[in-house]
Amino acid sequence: MGEIDLQKVELSAAQMFGELLNCGFVIVQCAPEYKILYVNDIFVHMLGYDQAKELEDIVKNDPLQIIHPEDARRINSIILQDDKHEDRMRELSYRMRKKDGSYLWITKRCTRKTYDSGRQFCLACYTDITYLMEEKERLKRVLKNIPAGLLVLGKKEDRIRMIMANDYVFQLRSTEKKVQDDLLQDEMLLEDLLDMICPEDRKTVEKAICQMFDTRSEARVEFRADDQSEDDKIQPVWMLAIGKTRLQPDGEVYAFINLSNIT
Repeated sequence: MGEIDLQKVELSAAQMFGELLNCGFVIVQCAPEYKILYVNDIFVHMLGYDQAKELEDIVKNDPLQIIHPEDARRINSIILQDDKHEDRMRELSYRMRKKDGSYLWITKRCTRKTYDSGRQFCLACYTDITYLMEEKERLKRVLKNIPAGLLVLGKKEDRIRMIMANDYVFQLRSTEKKVQDDLLQDEMLLEDLLDMICPEDRKTVEKAICQMFDTRSEARVEFRADDQSEDDKIQPVWMLAIGKTRLQPDGEVYAFINLSNIT
């Protein structure tokens, strides 16, 4: 099947796929020049527009201009990085500006394909996750001042990441401000969190967390927290972690982990 035939099939399949899944669907030509080839009505209406052409005229020269300024640099960096990785599926969450100037949170799942002729296409599926992000922010506000250490992890498609950690977690150990800022980043993965644990206990904690997600059972594990200090006289803090999982509406599993200082 030639390139033109493939393009026709993908364009036709995009409309059906987007409508069946009730999500926005977009196909663009990325190279040799940027060109929007297809936008389904769901995506157009998601952003508050009446006609696809109205939206296309806005983004045809700079698609980043409808991305929230605080997210645009991160997204552009990822796009440039993905130029080196063809046919790689990517999932991103960020804010997009609607026609009325307000913003909505979306999850974008996309992949790209480069043909021998040099033409490169990107297929992207968009889902509105504004409600889930608002719920996440409400959860953070509620849990922030609870007088107990609380860490929330999320797992989706074999990827475990940190959702949030309240201030009390950092009071359990002598944590520098920079380390706190790093821990509070949403995209911090499990392997990054394990770096905050004494090397001798990392495998034990990793096994307990993975088993908790896999079996949806309660996890209980004791470990020593690495205080990131170069002072050998400072003894590691012994901590007890008790966690339970809960399935979220978007299919991601959350683990709510209570941390206590048992030194």
